[in-house]
Amino acid sequence: MAAKAGPAIESGAVFSIDAANKKSSLRFTQQNNLLVDPHTWAVGNDSSSGYGRNGDAAEQSRVDITDDPWGGNSIVWATTPDAVSGADGGWNSTYYSINQNKLYRYSIWVRRHTAGTGGTFYFGMNPAPVRNDNSAVQGNPYFSYPGQASLTLNQWYLVVAHCFPQSYTGGRHVDSGWYTNGNKISDLSYGNVGSQDVRWNSGTTSANHRAYQYYTTNTSSGLQFAYPRLDLCDGNEPSISDLLNTGESSSKNLTNANTFAKKVNMKTFNTNNGGSFSFNGTNDTMSLSPAAIPAASSFTFLLWININAVQASSIIEAKNSAGGRTINVHLPWSDNNVYFDSGAINGSTTYSRLVYATALADRTGWHQWAFIKNLSNSTISIFLDGNQIATGSSSLVTGTTTVANIGSSAGGSSSFYNGDVSNIRIYNQALSDDQVKRNFRAIRGRYGI
Repeated sequence: MAAKAGPAIESGAVFSIDAANKKSSLRFTQQNNLLVDPHTWAVGNDSSSGYGRNGDAAEQSRVDITDDPWGGNSIVWATTPDAVSGADGGWNSTYYSINQNKLYRYSIWVRRHTAGTGGTFYFGMNPAPVRNDNSAVQGNPYFSYPGQASLTLNQWYLVVAHCFPQSYTGGRHVDSGWYTNGNKISDLSYGNVGSQDVRWNSGTTSANHRAYQYYTTNTSSGLQFAYPRLDLCDGNEPSISDLLNTGESSSKNLTNANTFAKKVNMKTFNTNNGGSFSFNGTNDTMSLSPAAIPAASSFTFLLWININAVQASSIIEAKNSAGGRTINVHLPWSDNNVYFDSGAINGSTTYSRLVYATALADRTGWHQWAFIKNLSNSTISIFLDGNQIATGSSSLVTGTTTVANIGSSAGGSSSFYNGDVSNIRIYNQALSDDQVKRNFRAIRGRYGI
């Protein structure tokens, strides 16, 4: 019996992201978060599903930002206090079932985004746990409650706490505490549960997550909360390093940790087929680190996609400083065809374009597409599910890539793709026919092919 093919990343790979790999994307582990996925938040006020407002409806303002904890695009929960002292924004989450004999981790990202200060940031839970430092039952428990003025303006902080099994007899978890700029710092405050974390009170079967701003009449003050989590610590939860460095708005390059794909506007992640990123065809795109695109060389661009709608869309477009396209793929265009451009200078220079007239079967369900430029024989080629379907002559645009997007034009302003993408790889070489087939066979079972 032939050996089962394993995941194949051929030598020469310079970029690889996979929605099913938690090292590539925290969205893969979001399903382990007991809280309602914060990617479901929509711009607006009042409560959100799974998050009951703390304070008046007008004191909650979910806003779309481009500088989330990982420098990406996200919707965050902003507090907008009124002039009355009391609850000033934030939430009490829905109660979720827990196992009192298990360890759970609470976390939240927070920042002060206004020059104005006032009130206190509260981060806590319910119901009453037992303090690890003195074995007292603590009603109305908070892990931390620093004054808002103690938070540096426009600096994101990750705050982490743990609730241990009810029979636990030790102290604080090593990961509990405050983090910023990728590093652990001294706690800005301890709450009423002390400095040693807590354990479940006997008989506890459910718990919630709480994050507030409280007790200010300064209407010019405000906090922003991002990506709250309540994780069962069973080995499947993201690590602290994942929370700090990988993030939920970007996907890390598995072949080079210094490059990544930054999601712009994208909020949807599907768990089907192990995980995939969904593009809405209107404004979703991924911005690649320019260093991920080979400069003036042969290359292979390989990806798995599931098209939802045929429209004038780009799967990838990359340009150099002169406006020359180093990679340009339209799959499919509004005329149903696939276009693979090997380069154009500002749209005015003659360039090679390979056109493949697609059949309906080529546009439904999951398929692997490969686009190859081979400088050794001056050709460009298109492969579908491991088989070459088109080839033609090639020209080369020189110069280092300065901008590259997946799912739209390089500027991110047009040609938006509508569908799913789950696995993207870029190579600084032209893969052989056999290498393309091996890549396809390695994970075709994941997509039911």
